[in-house]
Amino acid sequence: MISHNVLDAVFESTPRNRSNNFPIDIVPASWTFDVWSAIYSWQALHLLYGLTLIFRKAFGDYIYTNPSPVSPGFYFLFIISSLSNTGWLFTSVRGNLIGSLFMSIINRFALFGCIVISHRDLCRTGSSMLSRGLFKDIWAIRLLIHNGVAFYAAWGSVAVLISFNTVLVYEGSVQRLTGTWLILALLNVIILGVFFLEVCVFDRYARYTIAHYITLVIALSGIMDRHFSVSKPYTIYVAVILGLTILLGVIKGILMLYRHRKLPMYAQEDNIKSSELTVVSHH
Repeated sequence: MISHNVLDAVFESTPRNRSNNFPIDIVPASWTFDVWSAIYSWQALHLLYGLTLIFRKAFGDYIYTNPSPVSPGFYFLFIISSLSNTGWLFTSVRGNLIGSLFMSIINRFALFGCIVISHRDLCRTGSSMLSRGLFKDIWAIRLLIHNGVAFYAAWGSVAVLISFNTVLVYEGSVQRLTGTWLILALLNVIILGVFFLEVCVFDRYARYTIAHYITLVIALSGIMDRHFSVSKPYTIYVAVILGLTILLGVIKGILMLYRHRKLPMYAQEDNIKSSELTVVSHH
């Protein structure tokens, strides 16, 4: 993984300054691209944690084999996401708009697959992990893997929308302002849809995954910082989406804390003693 400060020195053109050649109205301020350092650091941490599972044992079994809380499918898709991210980098710096969009879409689907697999794996193995005294590992997976990949995927989703907007304007001859409104409306729908699914449908899987709201706040704040003007109605809409994102993030956090205390995740799982649940619910 290469930091964008290094990329600036290696390439004449980078994703950070590509907007100078293909200007659109929803590119965030340059400071927001420093989030890549946090993204790459977070990915490195969860990969290092995954390595520890190879060498650690619980009840005589290596953790990566039993209960196997992170399956090989997760790492396969993460490799795909890393390769496609490299492809996105090279197509982006060469001004290949359609190729860049294609690579970023592959990257997003791979990351979403990582999210689905990792959440499913923990739901499947959580009870076994608790019975083996791996409570801290459950939280390590939630913090490092679930939230780390969600943080990455959310920023990448914004990048997909920016790439899509660029293609619409410079390859599809869509008017710049029309493309801006279309992308912002799509982002609004995605934010509301994700919130509904994770709170109302997939709470059992995604209860403790919240980092994507931080990413979205950073991205939307960057758009506001670079473009906001009361004479530009679309920037007021950006402000509305930003406020909505903050509100939904706060609601998600409150629900997470309430459900953690009142509805323990593994309350109905087999082989979990009530005394263990009491300990879990008070951590």
